[in-house]
Amino acid sequence: MKKAILLFIIIFSAAINAKTLTKSEKQEVLRQFSVFQKALEAKDGKTLKGMISFPVEITAYGRDYEEAVKESEFMESLNEVTEELGGISYMNVNIESGSVSDYLKKGHACNIKYTGNFRENELHIMETFVPGEITSCGGYTTYKFKMYKNKLKLFDVERKY
Repeated sequence: MKKAILLFIIIFSAAINAKTLTKSEKQEVLRQFSVFQKALEAKDGKTLKGMISFPVEITAYGRDYEEAVKESEFMESLNEVTEELGGISYMNVNIESGSVSDYLKKGHACNIKYTGNFRENELHIMETFVPGEITSCGGYTTYKFKMYKNKLKLFDVERKY
């Protein structure tokens, strides 16, 4: 019984400490996310580098999925990074409503669907592989963004294949 009470207290404390963003905080996240999108489109390495918390597992091209890109090698990997993250730049951001519209990128075998939503104090952009010409598509990548000292940062990439 004591273990159950302790577990309840831990879960309740975590729920209290979990911060949900206000509307104005979400709008600021999306303002900065739109800057990230524009930097991706322009391949602006300097701006992107300032919006990433290193090391991060950004790119799969030429490296293992678990191998993170370090800040010192980011500019060398810029083309691969912008290639991998490029679909994010096509998502429509509505700062006023605090939302990001889905985007579907059609592929040869599989399509990629990009969706965005807020989870507590983070913006999650999910890249999901969905059936195109073949039906055996699956897996996803989640790009997680969070504010650090009033600056939006891509801080984590989660993959499931």
